[in-house]
Amino acid sequence: MKTPFVGVLISKRNSGKTRMLEKVLMYLMAKGKAAGGIRVYSQTAHVNNDYAPVRELATKMKVPVVIGPWDGAEFRKLAEVKHEKHMIMVLDDVVGIVTGTKKKGAEETDSDYVASYTTRSRHFNVSLLI
Repeated sequence: MKTPFVGVLISKRNSGKTRMLEKVLMYLMAKGKAAGGIRVYSQTAHVNNDYAPVRELATKMKVPVVIGPWDGAEFRKLAEVKHEKHMIMVLDDVVGIVTGTKKKGAEETDSDYVASYTTRSRHFNVSLLI
């Protein structure tokens, strides 16, 4: 798998999208393509221990990994940095959270920003999985 890339998984509920994302992340780590770290935005990972195998392998391989809820400000900060080592960002179960509501003083909504970032992420050495 050539990196960086953008991947979009679309399917019905309970069809295994998160499990597929876990497997892709584990594959990329095993191939040494996650040296810059992994950031997973998920509103539900803490509920059913999603991404536990990813955390486990990342710890063994010394790959920085952070799994937590959507944070638009943090996403923008990470997104606009040219990463020396390839980084992977995952947006899992955040579609309803990444809103189209424009924050006071913001030039664009989080939703607009994520949409535009999908076409620009490769320039920052970031693979984006949605």
